[in-house]
Amino acid sequence: IRVPNKFNKLSREKDQIEYLRALSIGVIIDQVIACFIKNETLILRGKCKQELLSMITAARSLTEIQSIAVDKLYNSPPVLEVGIAGFEVLNKLLVAFVGALYDEATGRSHTQSRMIMNLLPDQFLGKNRQPDEDPYLRNLKITDYLSGMTDTYAVRVFKNMSGISLRD
Repeated sequence: IRVPNKFNKLSREKDQIEYLRALSIGVIIDQVIACFIKNETLILRGKCKQELLSMITAARSLTEIQSIAVDKLYNSPPVLEVGIAGFEVLNKLLVAFVGALYDEATGRSHTQSRMIMNLLPDQFLGKNRQPDEDPYLRNLKITDYLSGMTDTYAVRVFKNMSGISLRD
């Protein structure tokens, strides 16, 4: 890859890295497009058995980048810690919401389960804000609700429900 003169005008290392990243992505996109055009007939017939990324000139470099990313980024202690915390957040929310709906649906409702149910928007409950009779639908709606949360919102709800942090 030829690096344009604009790169040398960037004074901060962060800006240089971002520029090189964008430049590299552009090169890869161009190579994938050219590879697709070259193999279009095979692809459309379902005869192309390789991924396009494995067929481009940059394939070896991408494999090396992926290996480094797994070793140095995805498995670094800060990333692992956040991932583990994410499991804790999702597990706590899933147990709380599924449990509250189960309690309500089976007549075992108590103050905490009713309070948790009141946190749910209408579209994640059945008619008249009652849990669906079908356990599958109840659980599906809860997973839909949780998967629609941003990370920040999920952590905030988790902290509030756990008493770690309360709204002022």
